[in-house]
Amino acid sequence: MVAAGLFAVISLVLSQFIIAEMRFCRKASARLGLEREQLLLQESLRQDLIASASAGISLNSSQSGLALQAVEDVGPDGVLKFSDTRLVAYRYESDRMLYRYSWQQNPPFVLLPRPARLTPTQWAGLLVNPPQRKTVWKSLTAFGVRSEASPQDVTQRLWIDCTWQDEKGPWMASYCMFTRQNP
Repeated sequence: MVAAGLFAVISLVLSQFIIAEMRFCRKASARLGLEREQLLLQESLRQDLIASASAGISLNSSQSGLALQAVEDVGPDGVLKFSDTRLVAYRYESDRMLYRYSWQQNPPFVLLPRPARLTPTQWAGLLVNPPQRKTVWKSLTAFGVRSEASPQDVTQRLWIDCTWQDEKGPWMASYCMFTRQNP
């Protein structure tokens, strides 16, 4: 009877230890997943900025969206030629998720070889005909893009501000990214 009682106490202590370790592993796994998601966003933004230049980048008026018109080629005179078929847009939407939309053909409006900043009407039209290719980040509670210039103008340096949510609460990450220089 003493042995059974001792076995029960030891089993209880061990089970509590195992439960605590499982909780710790679950929290660590969730945090690693969130950090992986954050790195994926950072790399996606970096790749899209490399493919564009500051003349082909638009910010929406609430600074929660970023559109990038890709550079297609560089002319013999050194002037960048922008694509009239490829457009990438990041939008933090009302469902509290960040979406990356990628049009490889047939963007929702006509793109000019010498890009112009997107108008509010064009920003609204991005979701009328969304592309098949999209990526979603679900763990963001805030997303913002800012430039050294006004929200309608973009310089080479952009700051991306993200607030991520996990079990411990929100944490913020800011990235300073550079675009290709316009000749």
